[in-house]
Amino acid sequence: MVAAATTAVVAGTDVHAPGILLGVVVVAALVAFEAVGTLPGAYAALGRCWAGIRRVDAVLATPTPVPEPLQRTVPPFDITAVGATGVTIRPAPGAPAILVGADFEVLRGQRVALTGPSGCGKSTLLGAVLRLVATEIHPITLDHGANRPIPVMELSAEAMPPLVAGSLQGDHVFATTLRDNLRVVAPTITDTELDELAASVGLLDWMASLP
Repeated sequence: MVAAATTAVVAGTDVHAPGILLGVVVVAALVAFEAVGTLPGAYAALGRCWAGIRRVDAVLATPTPVPEPLQRTVPPFDITAVGATGVTIRPAPGAPAILVGADFEVLRGQRVALTGPSGCGKSTLLGAVLRLVATEIHPITLDHGANRPIPVMELSAEAMPPLVAGSLQGDHVFATTLRDNLRVVAPTITDTELDELAASVGLLDWMASLP
């Protein structure tokens, strides 16, 4: 385009292309590079994007430790206890069993300390109670005052947080407000209920001091 305009101006064959328009054409050609100037940065970002996609694909390809039940049991409204008799738990499919024939029961409102050396299965047991780790032989059940306790593996994953909640040492904290992090397990909870929860564990003043 620049070459054609230059030839026309020099030859004087194009009365519609005076010398000033040649300058405009040259500047327009230079400005056109702005459209492609961001391509190197976009290409670098594309590489990071593909790396993230590969990590997500790896996570999605990982088998679910506790699959969703084929027939979901209706979640109970009033949990009175959680426990198991003779339960066997492995931290992952194919791994050696950490707990074999374990018995426990925790009543609503009861405080229980589970102690032991590192690797004895404390976190694995908590993961099983939260329906994050599968159990064998006998299930972990929720007692709700009815005739039949409900095995946690008969409940859906989304039904568990309102019934039994816990925090594992590997839990992720999202880069957002504390309230938003707490709402991950209780999406419908109100600000008033969150304040009451914080007060019950002695953290209300600390929460109020946060930005």
